[in-house]
Amino acid sequence: MTKLKLFFCTTLFVMFFQSASYADDLEDAWDASGCRNDMSSNCDGACTRNGSGAILLNSDGGPTDAGSSKIRDNCNETPDFYRLTFYKAGLCKQSPISALTATNPTDQCYEMLNIPTGRQLTLQNTSAGVITDKPLVAEPMQFEPGEYRYAYAVISNALQIKHTESYSAAVEGYTAGGDRSSGVACWTNTNVTTYNNATASMRGGLEPVNFGDDGNAGLGNTCGALADANPQFATELIENMHDDHDNGGLNAINTNWRAWDSTSFQSFNDGAFSDLSMAKLLQSDNFTTATGLANAHRIFYVVQFSNPLVFTEDSTQFEMSFNLSGSVSVDFASDGSFDGQLIAVKNGADPFQVIFTVR
Repeated sequence: MTKLKLFFCTTLFVMFFQSASYADDLEDAWDASGCRNDMSSNCDGACTRNGSGAILLNSDGGPTDAGSSKIRDNCNETPDFYRLTFYKAGLCKQSPISALTATNPTDQCYEMLNIPTGRQLTLQNTSAGVITDKPLVAEPMQFEPGEYRYAYAVISNALQIKHTESYSAAVEGYTAGGDRSSGVACWTNTNVTTYNNATASMRGGLEPVNFGDDGNAGLGNTCGALADANPQFATELIENMHDDHDNGGLNAINTNWRAWDSTSFQSFNDGAFSDLSMAKLLQSDNFTTATGLANAHRIFYVVQFSNPLVFTEDSTQFEMSFNLSGSVSVDFASDGSFDGQLIAVKNGADPFQVIFTVR
């Protein structure tokens, strides 16, 4: 499930664990569903829930797509909290991004935000909608009248999710320290995971968890009773934009790597939004295109509006609001047993929509 809308291209994090010599009914059901490599709406959306609001597990032990009823190994849901760090943000009349250029100047754009140390913003999903802990831009803004066809942001590629899910039956997980846990609720712990599930040669002092042959210790979800849920911010590093990033195994340094998600503007979220997007990884100077896993520290994300933002001399208000629908991928695996016990692996940071309004 590779996808990228605001802010990134995210993948369906499918975890493959060592299997025994007997059949795994849950793995077989996933294979038969066709959803492993299908990115259509039949396999890329919210999962079925019961009357209590819990994700409903079918007779094979896995969740199903709310629209197609196909068994899924992930669910795209609305996260409780989504936290990220902005370094730059602005609006442009001309596109500031090219997949193949080494640097990414935005000096021809209106720069709303430029903070070398970063400004952290936490988005919270509430019954009244998405709220933020602070305004992204607190400084006064003065836009030059005209049409702005692009918006951009430079953010940290260490994205953070805090989220709790409940299930119709018990699911397995692990504590941050690697102890096995089980229950009808699972919540994020403090572990660091990666977009490509690799752990070798990672940067920044963040030690991703090992998804290899260590007993599956340290995965990104802890499970137990809903009353005991204690979610923490889990971190996901988006350090590779290549569609086929799993080459070489879960813990290998990827032989397939690239900095950009596409060489041109593309639709995202299966065309649910009319705007187009393009993104690539930058180095920590917020300017130079990354050249590999070790120096990928930022995501440079650009939106091409289907309808330009128009500022006139009478414009008095500019707003940015957020839509978190489908912005967490709750990812599962089987424990490899005959009946295929479901493991809640982690919560992948999926993209979200930013809505710009001028009045």
